[in-house]
Amino acid sequence: MSTFVTKQSEIPEALFYVCATDTFLSGWGKSDGRNNRVILPCVSYMEAERVEAYARSQSDMRRVTICGSKPTLRNQYNTYSLMDRSDSSAWYNSDLQ
Repeated sequence: MSTFVTKQSEIPEALFYVCATDTFLSGWGKSDGRNNRVILPCVSYMEAERVEAYARSQSDMRRVTICGSKPTLRNQYNTYSLMDRSDSSAWYNSDLQ
């Protein structure tokens, strides 16, 4: 389960972040008329690569990227869902690469 964030300060500090547009959650609910972007903080580049590979394997994820800085929130276009190891362990523990 993810948590919606509305301020950059709500995103935890991390060395890397994987971001992707979730087409399944975009366009309805809190994301009505917007894209839903997921943010996954990572402790290392190796972990970010693992999370990125998992995101790319999901048919509902688009525009998957690895960032070396905290993502900028552009709320007029997107809603943002924060996902982490505690609630999205499959993303972090995947063997895909």
